[in-house]
This record gives sequence, C-alpha cells and structure tokens, in this order.
Amino acid sequence: MRGRTAHSKRSRTTASRFRNWRVIAIIAGATAVAVVAAVLIVAAVSAPDDNGVPDSGVVATVDGREISAATVGKMQVRYHYTHGRGLTFEQALELLIREELLYQEATRLDYQLTREEAEHELLTELAMKGIARRDFEAQLEAQGISYDEYLQELQKQLTIAYYVDDTVHIPEITEEEAREFYLEYKERYPDETRTFEEMRYFIIAILEEQEEVASVLLLVEELKEKADIVYTQSG
Repeated sequence: MRGRTAHSKRSRTTASRFRNWRVIAIIAGATAVAVVAAVLIVAAVSAPDDNGVPDSGVVATVDGREISAATVGKMQVRYHYTHGRGLTFEQALELLIREELLYQEATRLDYQLTREEAEHELLTELAMKGIARRDFEAQLEAQGISYDEYLQELQKQLTIAYYVDDTVHIPEITEEEAREFYLEYKERYPDETRTFEEMRYFIIAILEEQEEVASVLLLVEELKEKADIVYTQSG
C-alpha cells in the first residue's frame, strides 16, 4: 500500500496543493479550494433558498454512505459562491457523488489525514494570510458553522487532494501542442499581440490543467464502475 507516502510529502509546495484543489473544485464542487477562499465564502454564504427540492431525507447512497438533500442544497450554495453560477439539484448531487467516490478511495488507500494534520494545514494557511484563528472562528460562527465542523470538512478535502496529487500524473506538454494551442488562440483572438514565447508558460499551465481534469474525471468514472450507487429520491 502506498497511501502513507502522501503523509510524508510535506515538502510539496503550496502552489502544488492549490493546483490540485482547483482540479478538485471542478470535480467535486470546490468544497475547500483554499482556506482563504473558504473564509470569503463563509462570510458571504447564507442558508440555501427554498428552490422546491426536499430539505431533508436521503437522496442517494454511495457504497452505503448516505447523501442527504440538505447536503445537496449546501453544495448548490457553495458552488454558486466559488464559481459564480448555479447548479441544478441533480448536478450538485452528481458532484457530491464524485467527491464521495474520491474520498472513499483515498481512505481505503490510507491517505486520510488526521484531525491534527488538517488543523496544522489550516492554521499555517491562516497565519500566512494574517488571519487570526479567533477571527476565523467568529466568521464561521456567524454562519452557523462550528470550527470542528469546518475542520472535519477540510480534513476530507485535504485527504482527497493528497490522493489526487499522488495518483494522477500529467503527461508532459510538448512544444508542438503548445504552439498548436497558440495558433488556435490567435485565430480566435486576432487582436492578441503577445508572441508565443510571451504566452508559453501560460499556455502550458492551461494544457496541464486540462490534462489533469481529464485524468481525474477518468479516475472518477473508473471508481463509479466499481461502486454501488443508489438514488433514493429525485430532486
């Protein structure tokens, strides 16, 4: 089992972790893309509006793990504030199912972080951004979220992040692929004045992220094939 290697990777850069959190944001609805972003989200988010979907009851199970309608509603709000657009009930449920699949596999392979490890990551990030823990807790409390509840969710998201980081490998972007992207971009935006060399780093970053997203989606589909997913209600 290779899962525990994730715990030894404390030398990985913050940029690397955030890159994977952005990928998870696409796959799993941006539950904890970054601590600072989460602080802003918590400050802005209120309870989901009543949009006609059930606010209680189990709507799906993933290998026996229940997903409630209330959880789906929270995902809809969370996604709106992290992506600037809404999700239908069904779309939010599918994101939660993807998240649960990744989390269960990460846990099975022993990538799960402890509460202490998650809290260390949180406090380190808050310190880097000059946010006092008491101020962070106050923002959580104002939205009806306890510090322990937030930490539990962060622990889950970090577990997924380390698993994804250790499992998904991005193929190297070739010079030919980057130049092809640049030519297509120039065709679409003929007023662009920057040269390929000026945009090279940006282009490679975009192509790498596209490859990573595709790889994670493929991983999710593989996990889906092996999972027992049951829909118990319709939103």
